Amino acid sequence: MGGSMFSGSSQRRQAMATATAQQAELDAQKAVADATQATALQDTLDRDTNRLLRVFGTRSLLTGGGSRAPGAVR
Repeated sequence: MGGSMFSGSSQRRQAMATATAQQAELDAQKAVADATQATALQDTLDRDTNRLLRVFGTRSLLTGGGSRAPGAVR
């Protein structure tokens, strides 16, 4: 009997170690995915900001005015 109890305990320890290793791998993959997404979002923000600066001009954006303000077109 003692041998089977040890075997069950050993199997539990192995299962816990496997689960821990799998969770560590998932955490690492999530960190990579999060960093990739953050980079993509920053790139999109930079591109859109540059586009707005080209269309409206820096001074217009800083003062909140400009000829293309909503409501200006009839």
